[in-house]
Amino acid sequence: MTREDRCSYRVEEDSPDKIGEALAVRPVIEKPLKNRESESSNVSLSKTSKWSSQPSAEEGEIMAQKKFLVTGATGDTGGYTVEQLLERGHAVRALACREDDRSKRLEKTGAEVVIGDLLKFNDVRAAMRGVRGAYFCYPIRPGILQATAYFAQAAKEAGVECLVNMSQISAREDSKSHAAQDHWLSEQVFDWSGITVIHLRPTYFAEWLLVLAPMIRAGLLHVPFGTGRHAPIAAEDQAWVIAGILENPTAHRSHVYPLFGPVQFTYAEIAQVLSRVLKKDVQYKQVSIDTMLH
Repeated sequence: MTREDRCSYRVEEDSPDKIGEALAVRPVIEKPLKNRESESSNVSLSKTSKWSSQPSAEEGEIMAQKKFLVTGATGDTGGYTVEQLLERGHAVRALACREDDRSKRLEKTGAEVVIGDLLKFNDVRAAMRGVRGAYFCYPIRPGILQATAYFAQAAKEAGVECLVNMSQISAREDSKSHAAQDHWLSEQVFDWSGITVIHLRPTYFAEWLLVLAPMIRAGLLHVPFGTGRHAPIAAEDQAWVIAGILENPTAHRSHVYPLFGPVQFTYAEIAQVLSRVLKKDVQYKQVSIDTMLH
């Protein structure tokens, strides 16, 4: 598919990092620097350290580089976010739940891969040390509220600058779906922490059509979604948003961003797009959930 057919949504990159410029106007450090810049870049400053009017190229590069934690790193949005941050010159710590081919691929790209479980507080604490920002993406399984509490507390202890939380478009207090309601509650827990948190609420991922790939290959799109409409968004395009916010979180503080493509489609219309892009006839039909699953 082309990027247009995936109904992508993209944000522009923010202005360049200003850490070096800020340090240049503070020539004398009266005491050891304990802010997050020094922690993430492993720079230790003595009580008598002095900066020239402009830091050296090496110093500027060290201070400009930020380390970010990406969870769900072997998944779609996490994997693309790792790529985006590395391409922008940042250090990335990728949290994976197990060592496998996907985690090994991340290592080859230059990411620091750590194995851990979001439901184990000490794992999360260790992963959070020394990072400037973090992306929280919990898998589709029970435990999101416990994982949220662990993640928020670990981030607060580590002095993390900002968190980006992957929520969902249907997250609301009165949702009949426990999953959607739990995502809303997760947002509240993050907000209670006092940390700068930005919540993303994407609609259906374009990649979810891959789950239906066997059906689509057979020229069918038989689904139980009626006349419901949504504007799919690709995981890669969401990664642009995630990386942009992590780089420059100030302007996004306390925001909730719905993420979606520019055009809403019914599934009948999606079948038409698939037919055009794949150059084969894909027939839409409304069926029951049981029929689709069996």
